[in-house]
Amino acid sequence: MKRKIANKLCIVAFFWGVLIFMAACSDSKKDWSKMSPAEIVERYLAARNSGDTATIRKITYFSPGETESEIERKIQSAVASAEEKGTLRIFGVKTKVEYGKVIDSDTAEAGIIMDAVIGRRTPLMQVVLKRDEGIWKYHYSKSELTDEQLREMIKRNPPDPDAFYLLGRKMIASNRKRATRYFMRYKELAPDGFWISSSMNDHIKNNALLDP
Repeated sequence: MKRKIANKLCIVAFFWGVLIFMAACSDSKKDWSKMSPAEIVERYLAARNSGDTATIRKITYFSPGETESEIERKIQSAVASAEEKGTLRIFGVKTKVEYGKVIDSDTAEAGIIMDAVIGRRTPLMQVVLKRDEGIWKYHYSKSELTDEQLREMIKRNPPDPDAFYLLGRKMIASNRKRATRYFMRYKELAPDGFWISSSMNDHIKNNALLDP
């Protein structure tokens, strides 16, 4: 009798061991290379919220020469704080990827918005991804670019419409009139662009008649 019970327990243990092994293999062999930029950013957001640092490490681009301590700091800083998650939950807001597109063989872009329960769409950030080790990886947010970098983007032919908006947002407190002109220029270049929103339209409407 004891032998039968022991045999059954061995079979059950073996069965669960196989399932666990298969699940681990499935996760380790997850074909990240077939995921689109939007799918990668969706997983990045989910990993931020859950504190899944292993996934954050897997799909974040680290520049050559970055030390392990620098990498670890970057990973930990990416994890959403309790305050951030609490605020979003209180106001019924969630973040989601609105679009993703491939720019070239090594570069992609994705747009993230805040989507409230009341239906108010708020553009949050644009992220740039880099192709590395055969998969798309989170590289940086365009909002991190300096004024000088944004001005260089504007000088290109053709200029980058997003640079107008981002530069305007940076100077809205110090030079409201110029910021408004940048917003208007963005809207002219990208009438259906990612940064078009009711709040930006309201700002233009309320400030467009300011003295130049």
